[in-house]
Amino acid sequence: MTLYEAMIIVDSAAAERDYAACVAEIESAIRKHGGKIVDTRKWDDRRLAYEIARAKRATYVLVHFEAPGSAIETLRRDFVLSERIVRHLITLDVDGVPTGDERPGITSTAVPDFTDHRPREGRPEAPVGDGVAHATDEIVVNDVGKT
Repeated sequence: MTLYEAMIIVDSAAAERDYAACVAEIESAIRKHGGKIVDTRKWDDRRLAYEIARAKRATYVLVHFEAPGSAIETLRRDFVLSERIVRHLITLDVDGVPTGDERPGITSTAVPDFTDHRPREGRPEAPVGDGVAHATDEIVVNDVGKT
């Protein structure tokens, strides 16, 4: 059996209603395919950079588990078919299970949410005209390279 790490993005509304049921669904899918759960952690509830299946927020769950390599493809299929799971990523776990409240790859827990829109002050001005050449426009010809 190989050690895997799965980052699973769960619909925030479903996680709010019953987080334990979401985790139970993830863990039962892993066990169904011959896997053994090593560690499950709620990572964070975040605003998504873009909507996924009409969801604007999601809860991230990090799961470390052991499973045979042949089970991963069917496990992915189960995750795709789940109504609670928005996205998932399964990778080989090369650095092991973190101890304490570590979050691999994140140096600070104070990561801001994405803003809804860029402020209007920072946007470039719209181009003047309609972008189409007209008969009255001046045409500049470059003569470089002619002999």
